Amino acid sequence: MAKLFPKLVSFIAVLLLCQFGYVVCQSTNSSDSPQLPEDEAKALDELMTTLRWNTSQQISRSSCDDKGISCSWSYDQNSTVYHVTGLHLSSRELKGQIDAEALASLVHLEQIDLSSNQLHGSIPVAMGNLRSLTSLDLSYNQLDGSIPFTLGNLSSLTYLDLSDNQLHGSIPDFTMGNLSSLTYLDLSYNQLDGSIPDVTMGNLRSLNYLRLSRNFLDGSIPSSLGNLSSLRYLILWYNMLSGEIPKELGTLSHLRSMVLGFNELTGQLPPELGRLGSLYALELSSNNLTGELPENYANFTLGQLEIFSVAGNRLTGKVPRFIANWTELSYLFLSGNDFEGELPLEPLFNMSKLERLYVSDVRSSTGFPFPEYANMTAIRYLVIRNCSISGEIPRYIGDWSSLKYLDLSFNNLTGGIPDSMKKLKLSKMFLTGNMLNGTVPSWVTDNIEDKANSIRDLKDKCQGKPKCKLY
Repeated sequence: MAKLFPKLVSFIAVLLLCQFGYVVCQSTNSSDSPQLPEDEAKALDELMTTLRWNTSQQISRSSCDDKGISCSWSYDQNSTVYHVTGLHLSSRELKGQIDAEALASLVHLEQIDLSSNQLHGSIPVAMGNLRSLTSLDLSYNQLDGSIPFTLGNLSSLTYLDLSDNQLHGSIPDFTMGNLSSLTYLDLSYNQLDGSIPDVTMGNLRSLNYLRLSRNFLDGSIPSSLGNLSSLRYLILWYNMLSGEIPKELGTLSHLRSMVLGFNELTGQLPPELGRLGSLYALELSSNNLTGELPENYANFTLGQLEIFSVAGNRLTGKVPRFIANWTELSYLFLSGNDFEGELPLEPLFNMSKLERLYVSDVRSSTGFPFPEYANMTAIRYLVIRNCSISGEIPRYIGDWSSLKYLDLSFNNLTGGIPDSMKKLKLSKMFLTGNMLNGTVPSWVTDNIEDKANSIRDLKDKCQGKPKCKLY
């Protein structure tokens, strides 16, 4: 009886873990009392101990489906055992480490979710022994060390999220290419360096989500990414990537978002990107891109483009009128380039879904006024700075009730501030560097939330007095 007592305790403990959602277990027989194998029960106990699971936490006694907790079982006349198949321990205030030896004994695991805890230490190499694993989420922890090359053994893996940790080293070029079933890969917000493995990434043919942002990756963007025919999201911003944008990316017909901003990319915008008819967001800001916007980008009219950003590059030529034909566009960022000529304000100001428009530093030898009419009623942030606009501030701006931020500074505007604008609830307004005259209306100090910063330029011209002439 003394020998049976420890086994009985282990069985009861694991049964409670399965019942209340700490783990997911699978049964393989209904005729006999199910038992977890002794080595598996011991491994689970050790793993939970090293994870520092708080056993005093209140446990819901509702069904396994409560709050995402799930249990599953099947029946097989040849077996009478349970197996641990899933760990769903997200946001449980775990502060320990992942026990490598214990984990290696839980070979039937199919899903591991330890995200949003405070786990530290490295990812065990033994993780690569879990050949049945389909989903691994270790995101939002404090894990360090390198990515184990053994993860390449997980040929059934479809979901891998190691983001928001402190992982360093390179992306193993001999690992990820073996994960042919992988559909989701997120390694962002770590300290990874080196280049993006060319052949490795190009072999992930099932991938539809790739996020490597906020690392220290350098080198060029692999042209082999054009082989990922199922890819829908490509997010590589905030790295140190250089070279040109591969034209092969223009073959990704299912791509919804291409986010390559805040790198060191050079060269011209590939015309091939104009083929991306499913594109929702194209974010290329803060690089060193040159040349003009390709004419065939007018084809985005046929898609659902809502975000277009090329701010902070060295693009030249005129801002093309075809942008106004992107009827679904909500965010347009063109500032900080070397554009020249007259802005197509008339069509731009009739984009009814546009919420943010940022344009700056457009050179023009003649200047040009605001259009007589406008229908940009959804606009919330309007920045047209240093663009050689002349004439008066139009009264219709006062009809844009959603407007929160207005910057028309460093143009050639004349006249005063329209009284119609007193209806607005602006957080900031910048009008400095113009040729405005008249007095500062009293409503300016009443209606602007950030008074100290927003009307500083007006007060400076008035020697600290809000009501005075604007010169």
